[in-house]
Amino acid sequence: MPVGVRPYVTYPFMLHDVYTLPWDIHIIGQRMFIQSIHCTKEIHSDCCRECKRLLTHRIVEGILHRITAGIHKNTAYTFQPIGGLIEILRKKNTKLDEMRFKQLATSRTLATRARTVGQYKQFVMAMSKGSVNRLDALLRAGINRGVGI
Repeated sequence: MPVGVRPYVTYPFMLHDVYTLPWDIHIIGQRMFIQSIHCTKEIHSDCCRECKRLLTHRIVEGILHRITAGIHKNTAYTFQPIGGLIEILRKKNTKLDEMRFKQLATSRTLATRARTVGQYKQFVMAMSKGSVNRLDALLRAGINRGVGI
């Protein structure tokens, strides 16, 4: 792992559940090491030949690239580290909250409009029955005052 990178936040642990990977991971403190499952434990320098070969493995190269360059937003969840998954959840929760507030506002608007439509229906029914005395005077007074139904 690059210096200053926390392995618990940046390593995609789910890869081990989905793929059969040729290495094991070891975390000591805030440092992470990968060890080949074919490790000979013959150390001539830093590590054996099998462990050194892991640095050119395409999945390890991809992991290191995502750690240094960042993770694309469309990366599959399997390749996401826990830090990336938490960020995705935060964004999703924010979006859900926005949608809830928008739905609440829409519901209130629709309820207000439904009441208005109900009042118009009552008015039309009263007009059709002729049950309101001096309807023309009532309408004129309402229009002059700028009142609705």
